[in-house]
Formats: sequence, structure tokens, C-alpha cells
Amino acid sequence: EKNSNTQASMTDQPATAPRGVKLAAVEALLEQATAKGLTTTTEVCNGLVKPLTESDKCAYIDTLDESVVGPATCFISHAWKYDLADSVDVMRQVEAERPGTVFWFDLFINNQHGTSERPFEWWCNTFQKSIEQIGSVVLVLAPWDKPIPLTRSWCLFEIMSSFNASG
Repeated sequence: EKNSNTQASMTDQPATAPRGVKLAAVEALLEQATAKGLTTTTEVCNGLVKPLTESDKCAYIDTLDESVVGPATCFISHAWKYDLADSVDVMRQVEAERPGTVFWFDLFINNQHGTSERPFEWWCNTFQKSIEQIGSVVLVLAPWDKPIPLTRSWCLFEIMSSFNASG
């Protein structure tokens, strides 16, 4: 059974309980991406996620079986320049420490169609509210000597949102 609720698509606010995906869903997408020679999150989005969701103009999570979807318990903050495999490796580490983790990973959760049509306020509200409701954030940092997220304004916004959410 496919998901029918589009969270964070074209609505003004994220859903009350942000949805996320289990590690198995992320690993399956990584396997498909690897088979197509796609490495970075940007490449996977443009070469796999967008084409797979084009007909319905939906978020990738909406194409998944409910068995790999649940209430998000961990927000993943990462740079889209990273290889998807690096972010998946971090999620595997989190899963090993906290079995059953459900990841809020923007590639899956946000509708990737019409993103430029959404106002900045929508993005701010979506990420801030999601971080507040989930309560756990993992920041993917690499390389250690010059982590990309610390040079990206959106990643810095997510870090600030994490601090704001923690009170």
C-alpha cells in the first residue's frame, strides 16, 4: 500500500507529526542510485527521485510502502554535495545505536517538484517545525578538516533551528 498523505508538499505548514523513512528505504534508494551511477544527493534527486515522482508531482515518501514509513525520530541535516552513501553511512551508525530510528531526510520527505515556487518562509517553517517536533538532529559533517555544512547557509539555518528547538 502506497502512502497517500503528502507531508511538506505545497501546504503552508508541515503535518502535525512529521513522517520519516526507515533505514531500509534509504538503503534501497542508494542501491538504485548506485546502479545508475548517481552519487551525490543532488544527482540522486535529479536523476532518480524527480523522475520517479514526476507523474504525481509528489514527495518520494508518498511512493513508498507504509512498512518503511513512520513518525520521524531523527532529523538528518546534510549537504546535498555529499555522496548519498556518506549520509546513509551516518544513518546506519545512528540505527546501530538507536534501533528503529525513523529518519526525516529531506530528499524523501519534501516534494522535490516546484521547489522554487515556495517562499522562503515556507522553507523556514517546514524545517523549524519539523526539527521542533522530532526533537533529535544528526548533522552529517565531512570532511573533518573543512565540513561542507559549515560553509552552507541552509545547513547553518538547520543548526540554528536545532538550537532554537532545544530551548
